[in-house]
Amino acid sequence: MKKMSNKTRNTIRVIGIIGAIIGIILIVSGFTNLSFAASALGMVLLFISTIFLNFGFMGKTHQIAVSETIETNTEATNYMLDKTKGNLKEIIGSVNNNDTPKRICKHCGAINDITNNYCFDCGKKIKE
Repeated sequence: MKKMSNKTRNTIRVIGIIGAIIGIILIVSGFTNLSFAASALGMVLLFISTIFLNFGFMGKTHQIAVSETIETNTEATNYMLDKTKGNLKEIIGSVNNNDTPKRICKHCGAINDITNNYCFDCGKKIKE
């Protein structure tokens, strides 16, 4: 898709602003003079002007939205990684050693594979 030039973007912005001002004037004058035609024309012109303004400011709006989204996603990712750091170190260490991660039974102190839900020695449930 071809990028809009700054001159075109500025022209669209000016048309949008002028149209919005004229639309608001028509709406106000239509209501004060009880002219339905003027207020209806003003509403249509205001609607079309907002479309022009949306296209004129689309790049700036997109930049703001992306910067806010990236910041939020970065914070969420850092939070999740911080909470899983210990587990990741354990898993990476066991992969490097070609060994499965281990869990220690709180009841008897035996070392069990992380996949075991019950202790291999005492048979009690391994608590996380």
